[in-house]
Amino acid sequence: MVILDLWKKHRKNINPTFNTTILNTFIGAFAKQAEILVKNLEKYQSDEDIFPIVWKCTLDSACETLADVDPIFIDTEACLRRVFRIEEILLERFFNPLCHLNILWKFSPLRKELAVLWKQNSTFITQMIDIMKQSDNLDKKRFLNHLIPSHDLNYTIEEAQIMFFVGTETSGVAISSVLLILGMFPQIQEKIFIEIDQVFGSTTGSTLDEINHLDYLERVIKETLRLLPPIPFVMRSLDENLKLSCGTFPAGSRVIVPIMMVHRREDFWPEPLKFDPDRFLEERPSGTYIPFSYGTRNCLGYKYAMLSMKVILATILRKYRVKSSNYKSIDEVVLLIHIIAKATNGYKIVLEKRNK
Repeated sequence: MVILDLWKKHRKNINPTFNTTILNTFIGAFAKQAEILVKNLEKYQSDEDIFPIVWKCTLDSACETLADVDPIFIDTEACLRRVFRIEEILLERFFNPLCHLNILWKFSPLRKELAVLWKQNSTFITQMIDIMKQSDNLDKKRFLNHLIPSHDLNYTIEEAQIMFFVGTETSGVAISSVLLILGMFPQIQEKIFIEIDQVFGSTTGSTLDEINHLDYLERVIKETLRLLPPIPFVMRSLDENLKLSCGTFPAGSRVIVPIMMVHRREDFWPEPLKFDPDRFLEERPSGTYIPFSYGTRNCLGYKYAMLSMKVILATILRKYRVKSSNYKSIDEVVLLIHIIAKATNGYKIVLEKRNK
């Protein structure tokens, strides 16, 4: 009950950041960072993993939207390098049985390195807080603004790290997955481009109304999240007994819901490995599509994520055509299941500049 009360308090604190009115004001920042990304992609080589480049864009976007801090004042590249290393250490501990023993882990060099990296990334958050406090923008309904006045620094840092690192990484993975898939299905990519061309025409900016008209692109994103969900599972505690065909789980049990397995059940999704965005022209049964979890404990930032992904992808696809990828079919994409599910062989694509 204490955990539930704490969660409700957290949710109430950050809810105002993600209402529709506030989200609409983020379009400009998303578009600005997407244009910077497109410029950076001019130096992209096909043997590179595009994910780190995309992740920097989503993190820089979060700095502007959730903290109202220009990322040029913060070394986000160094921050991302640290997060990559943190994930490597966590994977090492997960797969190495010796690291499971607390007595050995306590004196492990990896544990000491992890503590240093975590502290350095905490500094990343405090830098943003210091910049915000020096500005006149503390009355704006930004994510950090809701945390700073009424909570201690440790609470603010913990909440912010989840939002800035986990939230932006999942968006970066999702965008990279869409690009990977578009390399496999050029006909779907061209349908997206036609839609983008019809919606934007010759204009260079993005408005909320234009983004809301990118219906086919949104369906492509949803179908990508169905097949390659960045969050591999969610865990829930049962308030009461749960009866299933395989038996009864008693109240108090912790249950893991494997999102990708739900998304690939043939009784929910005919031909589950077929990439078909038009599945989402019809209403889906409740609980069969859960990339952002489900119910009252769903991801609060799902509208923010969808908006940012549509802006970034539309900006990329207006300038570039994805010619190919290091995968030829969906079933070739093997995911490494950890905190975030990512393609084991990375996200390597070929980009070709469009003539128009």
